[in-house]
Formats: sequence, C-alpha cells, structure tokens
Amino acid sequence: MRTAATALAASLALSACNKASDQTARSETAAPALPDLPATLPLASGAATPVAYAPGPSELPDTRAIPAVRTVAPGDAYAYADQAYGFMNALGDAPPDYGFDYDGVDPWAWQGYDDSVSFAEPIDGGYRYYYYRPDAETPYFIRDPRYGYGYDDGQLAVVYAADGAVVPYESYGPQIGYASRYFVRGRDLWRASRANPRRGVIAANWVRQRPVIAQSRARWQQNRPRQPGWVAYHETIAPRQQRHWQPEEIRREADTRRYAAWQQRDFRTPPPPRAIPVRWQQASWAKDKARFAPAQAALERFAARPAQPGRESGLLERLRGDDRQRAGDDRRPDIAPRPDRAETVQRQIAGNQARRRETMQVVNEPQRLARPGQDRRAQEVARGQRIAEAPPERARREREPQTDARRQAQRPTAAENIARADRQQPRAEARAQARAGREQMQVARGQERMQQARAAEAGRQQARAEARVAQQSQRDQARQAQQSQRAQAESQRAEARQAPRAAQPQAAPRPSGGGNPGGGGHGGRPDGDRSGPPRR
Repeated sequence: MRTAATALAASLALSACNKASDQTARSETAAPALPDLPATLPLASGAATPVAYAPGPSELPDTRAIPAVRTVAPGDAYAYADQAYGFMNALGDAPPDYGFDYDGVDPWAWQGYDDSVSFAEPIDGGYRYYYYRPDAETPYFIRDPRYGYGYDDGQLAVVYAADGAVVPYESYGPQIGYASRYFVRGRDLWRASRANPRRGVIAANWVRQRPVIAQSRARWQQNRPRQPGWVAYHETIAPRQQRHWQPEEIRREADTRRYAAWQQRDFRTPPPPRAIPVRWQQASWAKDKARFAPAQAALERFAARPAQPGRESGLLERLRGDDRQRAGDDRRPDIAPRPDRAETVQRQIAGNQARRRETMQVVNEPQRLARPGQDRRAQEVARGQRIAEAPPERARREREPQTDARRQAQRPTAAENIARADRQQPRAEARAQARAGREQMQVARGQERMQQARAAEAGRQQARAEARVAQQSQRDQARQAQQSQRAQAESQRAEARQAPRAAQPQAAPRPSGGGNPGGGGHGGRPDGDRSGPPRR
C-alpha cells in the first residue's frame, strides 16, 4: 500500500508539473474572456497612508495540513517557480492594477492580459506574493522572503529555499504547516478581490514601497542562474514563454513610462491612462479614454529609444524578401518587388516618419511649454515692429497666414527632433538617477526613523523595567522594616508581661516528712497508704 501511495503521489506531482509547463502553450491558442470588473485602475493622488502588515506564517490561523507529493524528475519541480518568474519578469516596474481590503491589510494586484493574477501583501521583512492561473481561485505558487511553495490541485508539490534550491521532501518539516496556511489565505485573498470593492493604488504609497518590491524581484532574479536544474528546465520552455509574455511586457513598459512622466510632474496633473490590451477596449468599463488606453507598441518604443539608422531600409528589404517568398522566387534575389507592394512600403515608411515626428513633438512639448512667457511676448513685439517698418506689400505678406510650404520649412526636421531627444536623454537619465537617489534616501531615512523609534521604545521599556525593579525593592525594604517593627513590639510586650511576676514574694516550702497530723508517732497507717487492711 505504501508503494502504491508513493507512486500515486508521484504521478500527481508529475501531472502538476506538466500542467504548469503546458500553461503557456494552451494560453496561446485560447482567448481569455473579457474581465467583468475593472482589471486595472489609474493610480490615485493623495498622501501616503500607514502600512498595515499581514500576519506571518506562525501567526496565521491553524488549518488542516494539505497533502504533500513528490516529483518524479528533479528538473520538473521548477515548473511552478518558472511560470511565476515569467509573469513577474513581464510586469517589470509597472505599478499595481488595483488594491482591495482584506483582514485589515491592503493587498495589491496585477492582472495579466491572459487573466493571470498576482497579489502582493506587506509582511514584516518584505512582501508575500501569490500567483494564480487564469480563472483559478487557488494559487499555484506562493513565495515569501524565506521560502517558495508550488501547489497543484490543493496539494503541496514542491518547496523552494531562499536561494531557489529545491528542499528535499524529507526536510519539509514545519513548512508543510506554513504552506497549508498560505494556501488557505491565498484562496481567501482571491475571493476578497472579487467580493470587496477595488480601488486605485495611491501613487505616494507606490513611491514608498516600490524599492522594497524591486529589491525582492532582483534577489529572485539572481536565483535562477545559480540553480542548474532551474536553468535546464527554463531552456525547454523559454521560446514559448517569451512569445506568451511579450504582449504583457509591452503593456507594462508603457505603464511604467506613463507613471514616470507623471511622477516628473510631481503628480500635479490627472493620473495617466492605464495601458490595456486592445481587446480589452471592448469591455464596457474601458470606454473612458482618459482612464484606459491601449499600449501602442511602436509609438511608445519610438519615444523611449533613439532612432536606428537604416531602420526603414531594413523594413523595406524584409518586405521584399516576403514578396519573393510568396512568389516562390526566394532563390532569385535580383527580382524586384511588385510596384504596388513598393508603394505600400513607401507609404508605411512615410507613416513611420510622421509618427516619429509626432512623437518627438510630444517629447519636446514640455520644454516648449516650460519657456518663459516673456520670450513669446518679445517675439510678438518684434514681429509687430517688422510689420510696421516694412513696405506695404511686405507688411501684407507678413499679416497673411503662412502657406503649408513655409510652415513645413519652419518645422524642425525629424533628424533635428531625434538629435534634440538624444541631447535630452542624458538629462532625463540624470533626473531619473537623482530621483532614484532621493527615493533611496527617503527609504533610508524611513528605516533610520524606524530604527530610532524601535531604539526609543526599547529604552522606554528598559526604563519601565528598571522602575518596576526599584519599586519592588522599595516595597521589599518597607516590608522588612514593618516586620522588624512588629518583632520589636512583640519583644517589648513579652518583657512587660514578665516584669510583674518577678516582683511578687515567693511562698514557704512545704515539709517533706511526718505522719498523719494528730496521729501521734508512726503507730498508725501512713497517710496515703492505700494498701488496704492486712490479710488474715
């Protein structure tokens, strides 16, 4: 029976790993349904709120232990951690989609384009993370600063150490109890996220907690290269995982850039719209363009990186190669593409250039608006003087609206815009570094204040303990003094009682011999003789 049970447990664990590794492949073909409730909400303005910490593993309510199973192949054990790692890596530094209340804590949530979900709740020493597959109300992976747990169908499939190593099955020990409590809390968190109202995360809270989450992610990213079994498993699914999470990565990059631009304005403007997949625009809650906007991959990437020389020519060459392949002439590179296809390519190139110019204008807009108003007024005064001093014909031309050609000539070229963006990039990077330094300084100050508060509290506790000891010592001394006084009083009372007895005269002693009084000598029976009459 024990052998059969072990085999059954191993088969269950292997099926769990297979489902974890095939999740990416299935999601590529199945289109998830539109979310019924807002899956992402704009960040909220306002002051930062205090952090409410979730209970640790030993503080959670005790529950029945879930079954623990073994994996057949050691490499398959990394299926759970690797799937969660891919989702986490795609999210990057993007802010949370929403927050909600649960048990006095404010968990944060990220919901992927495939309806995968990740929760994060603050605990003493960092964060605890929960990962869910689409439409699953129980997590398949949970990690805290010390351990990670992989689940399948309500069973504990694997335990990971802090460095990413797989903990042997025989060494689980108390981790089975902790994993069981985490599993129940993960289920309750998912239900609360559906039942309780969702709200946008306060931007000031994200500014304060983002370095902690980024540090946790960086530590986890260092684990996979150090574990050969994890590296070997990841190589088998890396292409599929990359294809699956690429749309999510593009969306989160756009969200990160929109948030960074809003932070540069010190959150004084309305929150930027959240980047959502184009398909989500069909949902009723996504009709508000000021709050939700699809991630335009090409436009966002043009604004984020400098132009690459020859990009349009490379695109044209690839399209020509596509034409040759469709025509069956890929072995003859000298065949030119069809004229209509070339015209389409040229129009696409022109459209890309126009979008780039618009992007550069958007990038340069803050600098233009930041110029002092005196410059604009000075230009208007100078233009009025030129018109007044010019001949009538020239003045008339100055007053007439400029033609499209003259406007086009006065506009900066795409190369000038790109060069200007390149010049501005170091300053933007310097500002970002300075901002990161300020954030780190704020975190360090917060930690220092926390340490000072803890030290002050420890000092107060020590002072209270010393006061209690001093009070106890005083009470002991008072008790001893009272006992001494009572003993002295008792001694005085005893001496007072003995003093009258010593003052009284002593009585004469009684005679020791003689017969019965009045008996006359010793002829009679002695007094007290009780021997009775003489025998006859």
